Amino acid sequence: MRVLILEQRYNGGHYLNWVKLVVMSLLDLATDIVVGIPAAAKDSSQYRLALAPIQDRFRLYDLPSDRPANRFKMIRRLAEITSQAIDDVRPDALYLPTGDGSVDAIDLAQLLGQNVLRKLEHSEVLLMRRPAAYGMSDQRVPAWVSNLSIRIGQWSRVLAIDPVVYEWLKNNCGSKIAARAVLAPDPVESLAPIDRSEARRLSELPQSGRIISSLGLQEARKGIDLLLHAFLKADLRADDHLLLAGPVATEVQSAVETAKKSISDPSRIHMIDRYLSAQELHQFACASDLIAVPTRAVAQPSTVAIRSIPAQRPVITHNKGWFAYMIPKFQLGLTCDVENIEEFAATLPDALDRARNYRVSDAAKRLIEYQRPENFIATWRSGLAEKMGRGRGTMRTWDWVLEAT
Repeated sequence: MRVLILEQRYNGGHYLNWVKLVVMSLLDLATDIVVGIPAAAKDSSQYRLALAPIQDRFRLYDLPSDRPANRFKMIRRLAEITSQAIDDVRPDALYLPTGDGSVDAIDLAQLLGQNVLRKLEHSEVLLMRRPAAYGMSDQRVPAWVSNLSIRIGQWSRVLAIDPVVYEWLKNNCGSKIAARAVLAPDPVESLAPIDRSEARRLSELPQSGRIISSLGLQEARKGIDLLLHAFLKADLRADDHLLLAGPVATEVQSAVETAKKSISDPSRIHMIDRYLSAQELHQFACASDLIAVPTRAVAQPSTVAIRSIPAQRPVITHNKGWFAYMIPKFQLGLTCDVENIEEFAATLPDALDRARNYRVSDAAKRLIEYQRPENFIATWRSGLAEKMGRGRGTMRTWDWVLEAT
């Protein structure tokens, strides 16, 4: 059984870690595993941390890097890239660990007479985001196209890490997709909490004062500019700090410099501009009092919000989309309209004050148990294993999580 795993993205996020976990899920099922990623990915920090330690378990296939700016040309190009990879590798099974964009390209190509998946024995794609599931518009793919592309797809399984998207697949995309829809964990390591003082020592952060942190990619899409404005406007203590930890986009660097010039003590704003391992993200979370996740991209899950659970720290997030569903249900912190700076700034002091007495709920404890990478691996393995008569294995289920809510 030859398996082809394709991942178009690698820079700045968790994408190659997911590829690693999919590789691990197939080791006892596949005789040959081929991983297709852009050639530049091999020189990235993400590759070094995620795939380099297991690179003897798979073969590499270089994906072309050209991506047209026009979205319609992009859809056609992604279908061509996938089709060429299948021609070159000749796999029995195809896996797309993050299939947003590619899934529409592959499915809609059928309308043009191009059956990209051809006669593959098995194929799986995971959707990270589907704004249509929240009744939201998507500049890249209109809602009706989003629904159509999923309905006509020939995938053996369509996975989602968002329970709202999963329900949308089950109830809005036809009986064929409903039978093939799978809810998968968003893999987060359940690391032991680190004492706040020790975490700050390791992170070279001040021991005094409270820290609001933003972890992961620091870019406008994640609402970092909103966080900066709210931090400057909020009625905070003179020794309250803001930490931005993760790769910093150019526009955010400029915003930080502007913010530092408008505050009496610029040393209260800390910036760590590099890719962080899961252990480092956990360390910075433990060094914090409050984790801010003010992302504008509300129609997709936030791994950072989930990472707050093992760190035993509350979050402050948007009050729309995935956050409006998950944060209250699992008592992870506070929500507000982060795009309303007045409201965001007014909520920050209250969120910091409440953080002192924050305790992780029983439901959140089940949630982080469900999200363990081992459960992610078992979920990805189950589809092909069942087809091969090898059994599903033991997995935590979403129903088990919801019992605690």
